Amino acid sequence: MKLALQRCSATCIILLLWTPAVPTAAGIIPLCGGKPLGGFRLSDSDGAISLNADERDGFGDDYLAVPLGSGGPAAALRTRTEEMHAEAVQVMEREGPEAEAKFAEVLRCDPTHAKSYADLSSLALKQGSHDKAMQLAKRALELDAEMLVAAYNVGRIHATLQHYIEAAAAYTQVIEVAPQRSFLAFYALQELGSAQLALKQLDRAEATFRQLVRLQSRNPIANGQLSDTLHRQKRYHEAAEAVELAISRKAWETGEECSYLHMCAAKVHLALGDVAAACRHCREAVEAAGSKSGFAQVAVERCRRQAHDEEVARAAARRVEQAGQRGPLLHKIPRRYNLTFEAFFHEYAVRRRPVIISDALERMGSVASWKNLSHVAAVCGHRPAFLKEQVRGSSHWAGLEKVGEDNTTVGAFVRSLQAQELEQPLYLFDWGLPKYCPELLDGFIMPRYFAQDFLQRTPAKESDQYREQWPSLFIGPQGSGCNLHVDSIGSHFWMVLISGRKRWRIFAPNSSAFLEPNYLGGSFGVDAFAEVSQQPPQLDAATVWECDLQPGEAVFVPAGSPHQVQNLEHTVAISGNYIDASNFEQAKQELGTLAIAGEVASKANDLLSAFNALGFVHSMDMEVEDAPYQDFKNGVGARHA
Repeated sequence: MKLALQRCSATCIILLLWTPAVPTAAGIIPLCGGKPLGGFRLSDSDGAISLNADERDGFGDDYLAVPLGSGGPAAALRTRTEEMHAEAVQVMEREGPEAEAKFAEVLRCDPTHAKSYADLSSLALKQGSHDKAMQLAKRALELDAEMLVAAYNVGRIHATLQHYIEAAAAYTQVIEVAPQRSFLAFYALQELGSAQLALKQLDRAEATFRQLVRLQSRNPIANGQLSDTLHRQKRYHEAAEAVELAISRKAWETGEECSYLHMCAAKVHLALGDVAAACRHCREAVEAAGSKSGFAQVAVERCRRQAHDEEVARAAARRVEQAGQRGPLLHKIPRRYNLTFEAFFHEYAVRRRPVIISDALERMGSVASWKNLSHVAAVCGHRPAFLKEQVRGSSHWAGLEKVGEDNTTVGAFVRSLQAQELEQPLYLFDWGLPKYCPELLDGFIMPRYFAQDFLQRTPAKESDQYREQWPSLFIGPQGSGCNLHVDSIGSHFWMVLISGRKRWRIFAPNSSAFLEPNYLGGSFGVDAFAEVSQQPPQLDAATVWECDLQPGEAVFVPAGSPHQVQNLEHTVAISGNYIDASNFEQAKQELGTLAIAGEVASKANDLLSAFNALGFVHSMDMEVEDAPYQDFKNGVGARHA
């Protein structure tokens, strides 16, 4: 009797229909991954029937007949799918390039295989494809609500995007469901604590890290982050005790983990004013990490500089106390009109002296229209606004800490500012226009003083945080501002004020020793605007310039100059950091340091490599004119080499 067969999709099971006189049934199922799913031979003895050659050829080599019954094709499909998934995981663990294709094969056999979607999400996250990773993780959770790897990935994606409330919720879900002592529960606890830190939930973060340390007393990250949490609460002695206890327990498995704990200890001891202990821990960090000790090696040099500058400051303080403290002498920043580029370059950029350019806004094309914030809101209103708040004594760069979630928009922020509905002086600070709102730069003209930016002469890269960060937008309400800080990578800084008034205090680069620097933390203890009675006596030895910047003016801040700003009124400004021949060597030196240390090491190394590449143009055109935006992006001045 002939079999009634029908072909279907590559993932379905095909039933062989028999006449009622035949009391048995068989199935034909696809070959997945090039192998039969069944793994057993059909024979008359097991109640099935083998297909003859003609009948089997009708289905091609992608099918195999198996008996239907209590296990049958479904069980065979599950078995083969799990085998294929295990093979794909092995490829992923050894970082094989074909891992994604392997998981795709699994899903062709079983489109409901939740673990494969979760693993593909992990792959996409590792590759930086956040949207794709989120879609895959959510699909895994739709298929299996307790697919914990997928829930953990959702948390990681939200944390990467700085959506910390959502990240904390995802990690909490994992912790509630996962076995208490599973690795995934430990990872989720660790990431939950980090999210709580980002949300400034310091009490919660402390409780989370203490719980993790109880479960894993030799977890170096947990011990280090517990110390960091206590450090942020200015509980320095407790922070030092926590990290020293971890070091005494030898809470590490690798030299890098040992180095990390010693660096945590160094920062705490520096906060306690014990430079000798901080330097000792830095040296031990270098010894522990060996060839991978880039950051620790940099830290040792910073500790040496810290010790040297503290001695310089003590000597200066003694001289000031003998003469009587009067406060630092404030020099007025000169104002120049119709300044030539050549005069600007030699008198100010090369000599590291600040200057105000009075007619800057007149040169900048469409930028003058930005004083009407409604125009800014109309063009960029739908884009995300990353708001900051100035916190005195903060260890964050410039004392600016992120406020809540990034769930507001530029339009909403502008409306709140115009309606005077802000409960605290939040700041849209250094908001990169090329990245977030390039449309606002239509008609923008770069003033000649800043047009020959060497960053724009490097190859364009989508991920380049330097080349594509500037010009940037600042919108700050009255009372907002920043703490004393130095801009990164040895760059010069300029700002053109479009509306409002800003008060600036700018210190000479060689005055850093008098400003209570913390070279490991990248901050200063001095408040440049504090009353004289609240300032350290050595500040009298510093060279400092002051100005109240007016609408239409640009201020130039030389590379390496610590500076602090107050918004005296609601302000709108545009700014940029740049590198040219006057600070090229300083920038390369600082990039060389960053290239072996910190989170931006790879990007700093890429930029340094571009600067050092054969044929890189580092000459200057002293006759340069104001440059339309596209000419600026194409590297003004490079053609004159």
